[in-house]
Amino acid sequence: MKNQKRTVTKNYISPNLIIFTASLVTLLLTPWMNVDSLVVPKLVVLSCVSFYIFPFILMKKMNSLTIHLLYILLGLTFLQMLLSTLMSDSPIEQQFFGRTGRGLGLMAYFSLFVLIIASAKLFRYKDLSKIINGIALTSLVSSLYSILQKFGFDITDWYTRTNGIIGTIGNPNFQAAFTGMALVPTAIFAYKNRRKSKYFSFILMPISLITIYYCESTQGYITSFISILSYILVFVWFKSRVIFRVFLPLSMFSIGLIILGIINKGPLAYFLYKASIESRFEFWRTSWKTTLDNPYFGVGIDSLGDYSRVYRSTKDSLGINENFDNAHNYFLEAAATGGFLLAILNILLIIFVIIMFITLQRSIGKFDENLAGIFGIWLAFQSQSFISPGTIPLLTWNAVVSGSIIGAALYNRNEHDSLTADRKGLIKPELTFFKPFSYLFLIISILIVFPYFKADKLQYDSFVKSDALLAVQAAESYPESTVRYNQIGLELLKSNLPEQALEVARSAIEFNPNAITAWSLIYMNPNATENERNRALSEILRLDPNNKQLQATK
Repeated sequence: MKNQKRTVTKNYISPNLIIFTASLVTLLLTPWMNVDSLVVPKLVVLSCVSFYIFPFILMKKMNSLTIHLLYILLGLTFLQMLLSTLMSDSPIEQQFFGRTGRGLGLMAYFSLFVLIIASAKLFRYKDLSKIINGIALTSLVSSLYSILQKFGFDITDWYTRTNGIIGTIGNPNFQAAFTGMALVPTAIFAYKNRRKSKYFSFILMPISLITIYYCESTQGYITSFISILSYILVFVWFKSRVIFRVFLPLSMFSIGLIILGIINKGPLAYFLYKASIESRFEFWRTSWKTTLDNPYFGVGIDSLGDYSRVYRSTKDSLGINENFDNAHNYFLEAAATGGFLLAILNILLIIFVIIMFITLQRSIGKFDENLAGIFGIWLAFQSQSFISPGTIPLLTWNAVVSGSIIGAALYNRNEHDSLTADRKGLIKPELTFFKPFSYLFLIISILIVFPYFKADKLQYDSFVKSDALLAVQAAESYPESTVRYNQIGLELLKSNLPEQALEVARSAIEFNPNAITAWSLIYMNPNATENERNRALSEILRLDPNNKQLQATK
């Protein structure tokens, strides 16, 4: 029988593109052109790349039950988010693009879901090392920048209420968490390259550890511990089951001590407890109360900030009483903004990834440092998400890692996976005919996000030029933003421009009547009429019913 040449069309979308996107989203910042310079450029890149990839994942058919289950799970999740958006009183623009400073709207989650599916369809077992290399090098760049910030060397004068370290992600908590997530991959990368560049490999781990130390964030220590612990547990499982049976309960005991320490109990309380934990308890209680009152669809995607004072208890109003716009817990945030079903679907996705990891690990039947490192990244993110709000860079890496675990489990474990799967009819060859559609979707994404970028750029220009008219124009530009209205309104008041500030405040109320900051702009404006101020006070009390100070003035 004669050998026949087999034509295989090369994918125009590759794992390298996915990893490069995650790295770029992590590192990109634009303080010279944006006010929200650590969110806007990241969301723009994430959205554009995901739209470019979208036709590819639709066209790359795979007759696999695993992929079909992933489609169903992510499809139901996005459908629930759409229903929550439609059922909510929060502005559509806010729910679509996300709240300023967060960017966690429908656009972001659609893009993340695309990355999960693309990673599941593209990544093979042999590609896991690429993720290890990618996150290690990304962490190196971000960590070096953080260290420079510690010593006052920076590309701009950031406004921050923290210790001055924001890295490329936004604050010391996020930066420390990301460095901790990347700690084991960094060690793996350094070990693999120790012969190629001995001195370079030697300094990688100290840079990461120094960054975590300088960030002064509990999240960095937690993600580091979880990542290292999971790596050791997988290693010990294959090397000695006897040692594993001893090490596992010790690990659970250690995790218990850490949890106690975080809540200011036990021997580790001195090292792990921070006053900010008390505020998180308030956030969680309020978010839970919000969920109970809105169990089916929540209050709207990324819109918890509009209702955080409405559902705050009298006890919490007398406590730390900190304003917040996120539950600081991934599952409570999902429940409060999208209903119980959205939280359950997120939990099911986590269970699905765990099953895929176990399936892959059993298929391999041995310890693999790359797989253990990948699982460490994933598990570290899950631990961080219990005590912290989501942020686009970390969510992006979680999407890539989750999808890669599913993809690696879906295929066989060697270089011939794709050939074997193709012969079985698992994969249908890609047609280059669909490539132009990727460019079309890329153009569509640019048209969608350009106004988002432009509005923030206008706000930046108005501040730089001290131009009140430009500031008003920026405030009222599509897509409008509750946070941007408040920032511009306050700046106008500080600049002794009450008439322009009042115009902004009135537009802010029209845009989002449930924004307490908008009514506050009216209440504090000397040019507001008595009727406007009285109504503003009533609305503030409606949105903040436990505000004893304002109740006394009523």
